[in-house]
Amino acid sequence: MRRWIGRLRKSEEGQISIMISMMIMTFILLFAFVINTGMLVNAKINLQNAADMAAYSGAAVQARQLNQISYLNYEMRRQWKKFLFRIYVVGNVSRDNFPRSPSSGGNSDYYWTNPNDPSGHISVPATCVIFNAQDNFCRNATLPATPLPPANPFDSISTALSNSLQAIEQIRQNNCSSIASTNQILNTYWLYNTDPDLYYGFELPRGGADYTNNYNLVRGLITGLGIVPKELTLKFRIQTLQAYLNAPPHSGLNLSTTQGLQNGQDPPLNERAIQAFYSAYYTLGDHTFDSSQVSLDELINSSLMLKLNPITASFDTFAFTHYVPPPDGNPHDCTLQLQTIPVTAQLTLGFAKDPTILTYYAVRLRAKAHLLFSPLGDLDLKAYSAAQPFGSRIGPPSPAGGGAAANGASNIFFVSPGGARNTGAPTPNPGTGNLPNLPVLAGDSGTPGRGSGWDNGVVLGTMAQYMNGGGGIITSLTEGNLQEGYRMAMAPNPWEGNKYNILNNFADNFVQNFDQSETATLWAPLFTEDKMATAGDQLASEMDLLFGTQNSVAASMKSVLQAGLTRYINQEMGQQNQNELGETKHLAKIWNPLMRSGGSPVTGDPNLFMTDETSIKSSWNTGNDSNLQQLGRVGYSVKFVSFSTLRKKTVTTDGANTWTNDFSLDTEADQDTKEIKH
Repeated sequence: MRRWIGRLRKSEEGQISIMISMMIMTFILLFAFVINTGMLVNAKINLQNAADMAAYSGAAVQARQLNQISYLNYEMRRQWKKFLFRIYVVGNVSRDNFPRSPSSGGNSDYYWTNPNDPSGHISVPATCVIFNAQDNFCRNATLPATPLPPANPFDSISTALSNSLQAIEQIRQNNCSSIASTNQILNTYWLYNTDPDLYYGFELPRGGADYTNNYNLVRGLITGLGIVPKELTLKFRIQTLQAYLNAPPHSGLNLSTTQGLQNGQDPPLNERAIQAFYSAYYTLGDHTFDSSQVSLDELINSSLMLKLNPITASFDTFAFTHYVPPPDGNPHDCTLQLQTIPVTAQLTLGFAKDPTILTYYAVRLRAKAHLLFSPLGDLDLKAYSAAQPFGSRIGPPSPAGGGAAANGASNIFFVSPGGARNTGAPTPNPGTGNLPNLPVLAGDSGTPGRGSGWDNGVVLGTMAQYMNGGGGIITSLTEGNLQEGYRMAMAPNPWEGNKYNILNNFADNFVQNFDQSETATLWAPLFTEDKMATAGDQLASEMDLLFGTQNSVAASMKSVLQAGLTRYINQEMGQQNQNELGETKHLAKIWNPLMRSGGSPVTGDPNLFMTDETSIKSSWNTGNDSNLQQLGRVGYSVKFVSFSTLRKKTVTTDGANTWTNDFSLDTEADQDTKEIKH
């Protein structure tokens, strides 16, 4: 019995080791499960963080591009204001009735040659310059002929007197022609000059024997690009940035393909995708994830993330001339005539953002996660994220209603119907019937007419004061006078408040936009790299749009303008002091809108000049710090946005419109994003 019990005890030895082994294995498996779960959760968090960084970085690129577009869009408006200053103030300040200090508005007597002569009633700004205050032909509707006494062949004194008076009469008639030539040159160059410092000499179509001499006489008044080439170059830059923002989305981006895009022909075209991938890639690191297996897909509309509607105008300008009948040996009066110099096609003067198109950015990020105890090996993980530029604007919305106006193809913001141009002076070519104008005062209509906008005594008188520093007839204009007038005319005005994104430095602790010379530099190429080599074709297309198939004069101007713009882009943009503010094919330059020509801040009547920083900083200004909140910010920023918002369109783009540019999703992303609530 004892032996049997002993054997039984021996057979039970070691059973506890089995239990311990099972417990240890259980603990190991539990430990591995906990570790794997923790690593998986950490990997998922890291992947989501990386996806968020990618979405934020891509949207930040979009925000910067929108900012550049908005700044250039406002610059287009500023250049138009410079042009208005030229044709309203510089070209008309010699008039008797022109206000040389602020006066009451509401009438159109500023352009009369002589208030006592009804035949000289000109109701439009018409360029007329003088160079001698004692001989102001701009006041006269008629320059009378020199009376010639009858010649007596038997009286040598009478014959000599008649011959001398005939010579004087010829000089008078030549002066009439010279007046016409000088004023036409000014208007033509203000419209079409492509040689800003006049380095290449007179290039626009000529007319008259004294054209060259008259050109040299007014050189100081015509420096700088004309409004047409200036607006065209700004338009090209905006369209290039729009093309970059609308670059098609990429799928399956990895390190190798991203490096290929970075080293490609036009990296800026793919900057959004490049920045997004690198932000995710470097956020993930090379520990938990296999760097060779990181992949990013852009989940945005395949073709349209920004639509800009051009705001265009056709308009007339006028030059004050004196008509001289064909020579017939008899004296003739030189009678007032307005020479119309129109832009008959639609010139783009700005853009309005289409509110039915939303700019947003969304990504799907995939990666393989390394886990210590995964029986299935590396796990495929994916994360989604979306972000959106917000907080600013490109410009006022397009006009309400249907037809051409709703597409921005109207003159609603810039010119008003011309009406009766004058009561006594004939116009040889009627032009378009539209007068250039722009709202200035806060209460001005978007379509300013007579007595409003620039056709206002307060506006005209104030601008004239800044140009000549006092009253009286201006007989000498220096470059400093003109630049001071240009800067003040181009400064923000009250009507523009809360309508534009105005570049400025006021009290901004985050960004300084201007250098010591008060100039901002924006990266904004004229063309994408694939079109840079064919810039001539782009210009030719624009010339066709601008001039079409018109008469021989327009055809001549079309040819000269295209040649001049081609030279300016290919040569002068690379030459110091032969371009405006040092701009290049890839870099745009903008003078500080709030600085005068001498570098002092813009100050003046608050009804005409908007200098208050709280009005200019019309972008987002929320912040935890009340001081920073009060200072505000400039331009677009970025915020995360939920997929639910993007899919269900629970918000509007402008308080009224919902967007139409939906995602371009594959089946997997379509199913996944339906379930994402954050």
